[in-house]
Parts: sequence; C-alpha cells; structure tokens
Amino acid sequence: MGRAEARRAWDLHQDGPTRELCFRADETLSVLILERADVAAAEAALASLAMVAAGLIRFEVLPLRAYPGFARLFGPISDRAYFRLVTHGSAVTGPGM
Repeated sequence: MGRAEARRAWDLHQDGPTRELCFRADETLSVLILERADVAAAEAALASLAMVAAGLIRFEVLPLRAYPGFARLFGPISDRAYFRLVTHGSAVTGPGM
C-alpha cells in the first residue's frame, strides 16, 4: 500500500489543491496543507488515500483562514479555504510516505 498511497498523495499534490506534504520533525506524523472549499471536500480528498480507506491512518482536519492583517493593508481576503491536516498513528513510515 505504501507506493499506491505515495502515488495518490503525489497526484493530489500535482493537481494543485494539496499545497504541502510534510513530516513533523519531533513526531512520526505527517502534515498536509490542502486548499478545498470546505471541511467535507478536504475529508473527501483524504478518503481517496488507500491508508485512510483501510483505516490505517486518520487525519484531524483543521480549517484555517488567511491572516487578516494583510487584508487591511492590501485588500480583501481570498474566499479560498485552507486546511492543516495532522495524521494520528504511526502508519506514515516507510519509503514514499
């Protein structure tokens, strides 16, 4: 499942709405930054990952918004929503993931 999982994560990244894929330096956890319309859309993208579908990994979806201070200087905030996703569990080890 590792290679298929890595391929799907790469596909999501190449399609554009997945902005970042990172590992935490202090724990065996991955962090994904997704750009989706809402939490349900982010969860649907995550559900397409094989390890999520198999119940081997789960994500906590945290909705984020742009820092509002820049809007006061440069104009209105974009309507796009960003989500920080943190994995729970140790299923993210191995090559490619």
